[in-house]
Amino acid sequence: MKKIPLCLALLVLSLVCKAQEITMYRTFGGVGFEIDTVSYSPKQVLRILNSNPQAYMEFKKAKSKYDVSGILGFAGVVLIAVPLTSALFGGEPEWGLAAGGALLVGASIPLNLSFRRHALNAIDTYNSGLNSSRTEPSAHLLLSGTSLGLAIKF
Repeated sequence: MKKIPLCLALLVLSLVCKAQEITMYRTFGGVGFEIDTVSYSPKQVLRILNSNPQAYMEFKKAKSKYDVSGILGFAGVVLIAVPLTSALFGGEPEWGLAAGGALLVGASIPLNLSFRRHALNAIDTYNSGLNSSRTEPSAHLLLSGTSLGLAIKF
């Protein structure tokens, strides 16, 4: 008996609610994703784009480039920081490490640019699909770490 009002409420919400567009904006050293005024990480955006297969595959490519770029950039900064801190404290710095770190940071830049391009294409594909088609409401059970949630998509 209690399920009938819940189903009616979901039906009314699905008719009234409209999926919202994702916006991508530039930040210092990267990009951010936003729906309304809520910011999302690339991992969360990938979950949101799951409803559009073409946008999902494009953003999956983007996220893989984002991950590799982040790893290379972090490793490069660490390799640059080691000889600099050694020089600051009066030790004998290994400038070869700094040169290798600079190469890693330089290699991460094209990957980051490719991430931005693929992410923008995926978001444009997703947003254009919002205007042309409506999907049926669906419920998904989400498991994240030690939490459990229910996501209802309209």
